[in-house]
Amino acid sequence: MLIEQTGVEKLIADPKKTEDFADAIADVSDPEQMKKVMTALLKNPEVKQAAQLFLNLKNDIEDEQAAKQENVIKDFGLGLDTLGQTVGAHINVLLSNENAQNIAKFGGPVAALGIIAAMLSMGGNPSLGLTNALSKLATAGTNSNQIMGGLEAALIAGAGALEEDEA
Repeated sequence: MLIEQTGVEKLIADPKKTEDFADAIADVSDPEQMKKVMTALLKNPEVKQAAQLFLNLKNDIEDEQAAKQENVIKDFGLGLDTLGQTVGAHINVLLSNENAQNIAKFGGPVAALGIIAAMLSMGGNPSLGLTNALSKLATAGTNSNQIMGGLEAALIAGAGALEEDEA
């Protein structure tokens, strides 16, 4: 696995290696290997903080979504949105969210690695849609618009809105 060959710090310093790592993580299915990856990532304080901020951001959006659905249910008796649709419809909310702004300060590689660590800590294996989003995020550098776009794509993919085709 690339993380054992290069180390987290070298991944952070090289967006291309981070992109390759994000692509490769989707192919890892061994739970022990996933645990090793998560542990290695979370040892880095920036990645650990980015992971926690991503989890906080996901909770913020889910809380906002729950409140909206509650109002829709009260007013109309139904709820239609999914987390992914909400994120996609409300990029301005994402841009103004403190957790998202703090993630953006780390830059693309740390943000991507933090999201991988967060997904692994929740017991999930990143989907193809998520790894594609993270690959783009990894190469965003410090451009906050690109980082926010990558965060949006990661949230949508993490919510299952980007389903990959099964052949």
